[in-house]
Amino acid sequence: MSEILEISILQDAGLFSKSRSKILDFLIMFREFDYSISDISKYSKVSFKTTLKEINELEDLGIIKKTRNVGKAILYRFNVESNLGLSIYNFVMDSAKQRLRVNMESNEMKSQQQRFSNTLLMNKFKKKNKIDNFSSILNYFDNDDTRKILRFLQEHNKSTSEELSIDLNLQLNIVDHYLDNLQNYNIITKHIDSNDNIYYSINPEGLNNHIKKIQTRLHESIGKNLDDILNEPEVSINNNIYGDVTK
Repeated sequence: MSEILEISILQDAGLFSKSRSKILDFLIMFREFDYSISDISKYSKVSFKTTLKEINELEDLGIIKKTRNVGKAILYRFNVESNLGLSIYNFVMDSAKQRLRVNMESNEMKSQQQRFSNTLLMNKFKKKNKIDNFSSILNYFDNDDTRKILRFLQEHNKSTSEELSIDLNLQLNIVDHYLDNLQNYNIITKHIDSNDNIYYSINPEGLNNHIKKIQTRLHESIGKNLDDILNEPEVSINNNIYGDVTK
């Protein structure tokens, strides 16, 4: 939370001046402790003269309160027991959580874009090196986003790309890309209803045909069946994709 508060929420919201916002950010962040004016000035990086002025005004408003005396120094802490103090505290915490959520969503979006880019690069590499269709299919089965789409279609029978995008928290252009490829491999089927709405569903026959091809190629390559590989301690192919979508 401290990293979020380094960019003053109160100042960004225009509720207080820069100096007061920095002081309140510090006191809210360490609200369980009390501090002298000198320490508040030092840690909030506000001049002593300005801190003294702000502390007096904040105390009059009931946002902070005196706690005790240590020698000649008076210690203060943030007052969450006052109505105004509690309102400010709740605002800062809610805003901090929102910033964290936005940051996490941004990171997830970057991760999706990276997976998407990796898939595109892999496809270009395969075309350039004339890698067969079997490897391409296996690559899509081993893609986390593709598995999410197939599981969702299995559980919901059919779905639009928009529904997949929202429910799986994937960008729409990425969903459309995977749907196009799965359709090209005849693993899913595209449907258009009387209102021109487009839906997708799993094509059991096409999916099973591809799984049989994979089983055959694995047996030809290493002399083992798919079930044998999946029962080994270390597996290179995710068992979930086959177990989940073919039931």
